[in-house]
Amino acid sequence: MQVFITNVGKFYYYIKIFAVFETILNIIMKKVYIILDAMSTGDIPNVKHYLEQFNDPNYQFTMSNHYFEYESQQLNQYDLKYMLIDTNFTTRFHAGSEYQTELKRRVVSAHKMGFKIVLYNLWENHQHQSHSNIASLLEQCEIETYHTLCGGRSYFWWMMYNLYNNWDHTFNHNHKPFDFLYLNKRPREARQYLYKLLKGNTLDHSLYTWWDDNHRIKLPEQYELPQHSKEYPRMGLDQTIHPLPYEHSKINVATETVTERTNKPFITEKIWKPIICYQPFVVLGYCHYLKDLKSMGFKTFDSVWDESYDNIIDTYQRADSIAELMQKIKNIDSDALYEQTDSIRKHNRDRFFNREIMCDVITQDIKLAFEIY
Repeated sequence: MQVFITNVGKFYYYIKIFAVFETILNIIMKKVYIILDAMSTGDIPNVKHYLEQFNDPNYQFTMSNHYFEYESQQLNQYDLKYMLIDTNFTTRFHAGSEYQTELKRRVVSAHKMGFKIVLYNLWENHQHQSHSNIASLLEQCEIETYHTLCGGRSYFWWMMYNLYNNWDHTFNHNHKPFDFLYLNKRPREARQYLYKLLKGNTLDHSLYTWWDDNHRIKLPEQYELPQHSKEYPRMGLDQTIHPLPYEHSKINVATETVTERTNKPFITEKIWKPIICYQPFVVLGYCHYLKDLKSMGFKTFDSVWDESYDNIIDTYQRADSIAELMQKIKNIDSDALYEQTDSIRKHNRDRFFNREIMCDVITQDIKLAFEIY
């Protein structure tokens, strides 16, 4: 009996210790409430799933899909409150007066309740959000500060991870009839400039595409997506990978969406594709794009060729440097290249598919967007 009483006493002792610990944890932990879409016009499941990757134990997220769901919450229990506004809808559909009137009403009401406003479009960069017509609408509501949630470093990483995490394709890099894989879709100015520099003999043994109203170059049918071998669509399928062109080309030339440096990184599927496919790469991105990759623990190929182009501030001078580099490395021996870069390519792919590392970067990006420190 004495032993039983002693054990019961220990049990209640540990219960009290746990209760004290839980109380301390609740005091330390900050509670965050998020209305995922003020007007319910965006891809709510997608942004919700992305935000659910946040993994800082010092914060607890509670999310509501729609605006009026806040009425079921005890708002005074939250340390931070955010209301997200989808800017993609307003860009695509040029939101009219009825939409704007109701959005203004909700913004003003939420702001009075202590909500911080977040403009979001995970497909775009920070600068695009800041220049959206919703930003001017907030000025009309006399809201001087707001946050932006954009693709950043991690959204396209997360997207491509979800698409290819269970992909069991075995890559064969033993046959390399082509120098570069150089895929272009929308003819942005920097891409046009680089293409003009390269379209002479630099690309004479390469797989490349170009697409504008007056000039269309397609991949040979066997290198196009099998279901779209006759006609690759102008819109969509940007994240879809057909392994063969990656296997048959030595070096990937990625031309990023953003090539002008902004105060927030923007990294898309264009770099994750060669990383997934074990391929060395050269990138026309913004200044210090490769530096940003390295800050996330990825490796680049500065041990193989000159990557000083990454430090050039002017976009067109950077493109000049990349064109010169490509001319120098186009005839590099593929067997030697792939043997020399084996550890780099494996490191990058392993890191890409490390969910814990990816979620840490997502957490950092969300903290920066929401200014949670």
